Amino acid sequence: MIFSKKNLSFISIAFFTLGYTFCKAQQNSQSSRKSVHAATIGYQNLDYKIKQWQNDLNVPNVGVVIIDKGKVVKAQVFGYDRNGRPAPQDMLFEVASVTKVVFTTLVLKFVNEGKWDLDEPLFHYYTDPDVASNPYSKELTTRQVLSQQSGFDNWRWMNASGKLTFNFKPGTKFNYSGEGFEYLKAAIENKFHESLAKLSDSLLFRLRHD
Repeated sequence: MIFSKKNLSFISIAFFTLGYTFCKAQQNSQSSRKSVHAATIGYQNLDYKIKQWQNDLNVPNVGVVIIDKGKVVKAQVFGYDRNGRPAPQDMLFEVASVTKVVFTTLVLKFVNEGKWDLDEPLFHYYTDPDVASNPYSKELTTRQVLSQQSGFDNWRWMNASGKLTFNFKPGTKFNYSGEGFEYLKAAIENKFHESLAKLSDSLLFRLRHD
């Protein structure tokens, strides 16, 4: 989990990359009217295919957003909720580690704007009490966390002690770790004095109308 120590749920943002299909439809069109008509047919066929995939793969519900040339042209939730009712369009989904993609995008945006350094040790902003006495805590960087080389297990409870532990020197091996991302999350929140949810909302999710 990235945005909360607890399980995170937020409005589904399930992106299907369908550019090729709709580009072909547009290439075969001779006018803007025909192009729109072709895209409409494509979307209708997509609805059918999604329902078919759900049935074949036993997927109860899924949220789909299609963005074409920077504009949202389709946003729909398919399926049913746990009570068997049609899934609402504002349905909440637990997306777990999919949030790592969003979080990484936010971090790299800060880096691009010169507000964050990939190679600055994170202890300048945060040190977990469990590893405060370990010299590796003075070496851990954002680059190591984002590349899954933090040295941590996925979660601290996986260790016999139940505490966060460096299993190897950061940057020397690969090991998938949610703890590493939580560590970086804490450092960023301390640096900017804002929750990750608010930082993401203001920098990534809110549409700008410049």
